[in-house]
Parts: sequence; C-alpha cells; structure tokens
Amino acid sequence: MFGHPGKKLLFMGCEIGQESEWNHDSSLQWHLLEQKKYAGIQALIRDLNQLYRAQPALHELDCEADGFEWVIHRRRQSECVRLDPQGP
Repeated sequence: MFGHPGKKLLFMGCEIGQESEWNHDSSLQWHLLEQKKYAGIQALIRDLNQLYRAQPALHELDCEADGFEWVIHRRRQSECVRLDPQGP
C-alpha cells in the first residue's frame, strides 16, 4: 500500500506484525521482535518508510489528483492496473 495515493497509516502494532488486536489497557508486544519474522517485518516497514521519504513522487502530491496516474495494460488473457506516482 505504500505506492497507493494518500497518506500512509499504520495502526499501533502493525509496524511489527503484532498478531493480536491492539489493546489500550496494555502495551504493544515488543517482545515479538526477538523472533526473526517479526524483526523482519519491522525492518521492511523501516525500509519502506525510508524509501517513501526519499522519493518525493511518493508523497509530495499524494492528496492531489495530479499526484498519480492510473495506467491500464490490457492483453489478450490478462489485465494489469498500475499506479504511477507523479512528482513536481
């Protein structure tokens, strides 16, 4: 979803792949980061955030109609829709 137009929102715990629903009466399950798969999810989100900040086309016009363009590729047996972010 990082390439989709609009602001990027991650709810509490999504950045580590927490499997249980967030509970306002307890803290996030930070202990999950001791496991390789959860640490990998956190690293992926970190890297995506760095890419997002580094590429102006991904964020500068994300709330404007001119900020992206839908590109539809049609072939005989399949169809692919691609989103191309547009920067200033």
